[in-house]
Amino acid sequence: MREREKGLGKISRPIRWDLSEKIEQRHMSIEGREKKEVWRESERGQRKRSQVRWTKTAGSASDKFQETSIYNETLRIEGIQRVQGGRYYCKADNGVGVAAIKSIRVDVQYLDIPVLTVHQTISDVRGSYYQEKTVFLRCTVNSNPPARFIWKRGNMLIEQSKDNGVDIYEPLYTQGETKVLKLKNLRPKDFADYTCQVSVRNVCSIEDKSVTFRLTNATSPPMIRLSVNDTVVVDPGQDVLLTCEVTAGFPLPTVMWSRNPSPLPLSAQVRGPTLILRAVTPTDAGFYNCTAVNNVGNPARKNVNLVVRTMSNLTFQITPDSNKDSETIQMGRDLKLSCHVDATPQDKVNYTWYKNGVPCFQLGQPDLVAQ
Repeated sequence: MREREKGLGKISRPIRWDLSEKIEQRHMSIEGREKKEVWRESERGQRKRSQVRWTKTAGSASDKFQETSIYNETLRIEGIQRVQGGRYYCKADNGVGVAAIKSIRVDVQYLDIPVLTVHQTISDVRGSYYQEKTVFLRCTVNSNPPARFIWKRGNMLIEQSKDNGVDIYEPLYTQGETKVLKLKNLRPKDFADYTCQVSVRNVCSIEDKSVTFRLTNATSPPMIRLSVNDTVVVDPGQDVLLTCEVTAGFPLPTVMWSRNPSPLPLSAQVRGPTLILRAVTPTDAGFYNCTAVNNVGNPARKNVNLVVRTMSNLTFQITPDSNKDSETIQMGRDLKLSCHVDATPQDKVNYTWYKNGVPCFQLGQPDLVAQ
């Protein structure tokens, strides 16, 4: 539809847009192209091109991209991430009529490597005449679209309808997509390699992924112990070695060290189950956590509180204070001398009083009362 702009005598057209989407593995381009470039001529004869801007649902596109890119006809997303999916809006305005707006939905497809964990329960049957062992293999994955799960024992597909010793179900209230393979009343043939295979049916050429776990009679959750007490007190500049010994668990657990709430110091070294801290400073103090994981049962955790000795802000006080109270100290009057220091740990500070270089009788206390 043509409109004649008042006062200009020029023919103008509203903007019409085609939106095209191009998605590749590492980048994506969204193009908004005018079917015909439209310019508006001002009263001085200057021509003005239409202004283009990109926005995204629940926030501006500038939150994720270069500020300059959101004002171009083409919005290019380098290394697109799953959180960047959503609906994008392209708005073009050249001052003629109503601005043109079009939108496009960007659906990012992905499939993570699945995580397989094992849990075991033992229950008494028929008055403790024998015990029944049940194993739960839990397979969890994050994907878009929802993944399809396949369970295998060795190379053989497990079908619930053909094996009365197994149940396959989806638990409630779990994060991500989860399928559980339940092995009821464990049989000798159940000690085998189990594979959880997930698939999004080759969407965007995404290949299937899988994880395998070997279930044996020795399969057990991890157990650990520390080489030190729960609290370790050291002097500044001292080296600290914390060893987290694995005492049980099959397969062999993996040991990891962390600090809460801060990350490990940059100078920290982890050698197997041992954490090495060289020439510690007060900033290295805190709670250090050892975690052992083998995907059987729950992870084993132990904590160490590292305390680095410090002393600062030494203060000295006389009571009564002749300078503050504007009075002199008379003979025969009680006099209290107080000494305080900020220290870590505070309860371990030991005070020693000296008179003319000779230790006084009142030792170990911050206050000295002279009578």
